Amino acid sequence: MSTEVVNIDNTGESVFVDAIIKCKDGTLKNVSDVAKWESKNNDIAITYQGRILAINKGQTIGRVSFANYTKEIIVNVNK
Repeated sequence: MSTEVVNIDNTGESVFVDAIIKCKDGTLKNVSDVAKWESKNNDIAITYQGRILAINKGQTIGRVSFANYTKEIIVNVNK
């Protein structure tokens, strides 16, 4: 996943990001639906299977984990 910052304009809106891994054979696989998604502050945004849903204005960190790899995404909800 190359996305490091997600900006969402309004509460109630969603952004979708993909968690893609590179397999040992060199192929790419989308693991968004099986990876573990979490938000440090569910009052700002919630995450689930690649969907980031804005709840309230503010900033939080979204985290996606698969196997031994974890990626953090800064989530900004603007209004």
